[in-house]
Amino acid sequence: MSDGSRTVSRTLRPFWELRTLRQEGSRTIVLYLQGQLFFGSGQSLAAALVAAVEGHSSCSELGSVRYCILSFSKVPSIDASAAEQLKIAIKRISRHGCKVVFCRMGLEVFQMLSACNIIKSPDIDLRRVLNIDRQEELVQRPASPEDNFQEDDLPLQEDDHMMASRSLHWKKLPTFRDPSKGDQDAFDDETDALNYCERHLLREFCYIEGGMAISVPTLEPYMRSYGNACAQGARLDEEVFEKLNRLSPGTMASLRPFCDVRTGLAPRQELDPNTVALHFVLQGGVALVDVHRQGEADSLVSMKGFHGRGRQRLRKRYPPGSVISHLGFLLPAERLVDSALVPSIIVSGKFAGSSEVWSLQRESWAQLPTSLMRALEDMLLLQAMTERQHTL
Repeated sequence: MSDGSRTVSRTLRPFWELRTLRQEGSRTIVLYLQGQLFFGSGQSLAAALVAAVEGHSSCSELGSVRYCILSFSKVPSIDASAAEQLKIAIKRISRHGCKVVFCRMGLEVFQMLSACNIIKSPDIDLRRVLNIDRQEELVQRPASPEDNFQEDDLPLQEDDHMMASRSLHWKKLPTFRDPSKGDQDAFDDETDALNYCERHLLREFCYIEGGMAISVPTLEPYMRSYGNACAQGARLDEEVFEKLNRLSPGTMASLRPFCDVRTGLAPRQELDPNTVALHFVLQGGVALVDVHRQGEADSLVSMKGFHGRGRQRLRKRYPPGSVISHLGFLLPAERLVDSALVPSIIVSGKFAGSSEVWSLQRESWAQLPTSLMRALEDMLLLQAMTERQHTL
């Protein structure tokens, strides 16, 4: 068990958000489950869930625990009786203002929780991983006995953390809520579940005018502009980017002629892996991921812990205002251990429908005026220390 004051998502956050999560993050608790869940173990889980919420140090205050994340990464299956026990426990803790969020489920666990009407709004990425929308399309057209197919006939993406059994026989899957409504209750992995909970806590305890922003008593205008850019998918003004990175006014205007400015980048689009560059994110976000390349041995996948979306491992997700570089930008070629291990930089869809990224190639770096080069070197040091603090 952990909580959101010590365990955070892999989304890089500025210091004022981290301070808020440090103070208010305990309103999110994370429970890591293990083993098959049946009637007896289901009762134990339900009791533990209630105890974790009602036994919280300030549970007498309504809503002191706002979110409870359940990770099913080591749960191969759950039967109907255990699911019903869990449903009763969820209803009980909801009276305290606590929402239960699910993650890391195999297909069998997901189907059982959905059939029991426990999961109602899976995240769009989870839908893609489990091929949910395709399954719904198939099951909603039974017109003859031959159409009453079994779950074995459904396409399944095999990921190493999905210990999905094909023994269940399904004639109908539930209809889920529209994912665009934003009220998700199930995610592919822990970091997405944590990111969802963090966003809601930050809105309430950090950004809402006249709210409960006691961790950061007065937010400066650039801080609010950053929060709006993350929440609404808006573009950061260059002045706000400069304040975020302690750059002098006009720095971005001086830098732009040396950069390849790309707008309208679609989610999941990979930035050119053969271009050694420094990337400035002004809208949307990017993710640093390890990708299992075609032709690599499957044994390497399990050894390196690849799991989740398309056998990719997320290292970090960078919001607008971030600067991220190819490892080879500052490291000489002779100091790179293996160029094949350099992570990919992929456009993220978590912040906006499209992204704007300025890319400064290493060849252009040498052409910068000395004063601009020194300013960017200081910025890179600040970014490195910010990232170091985030991973403490």
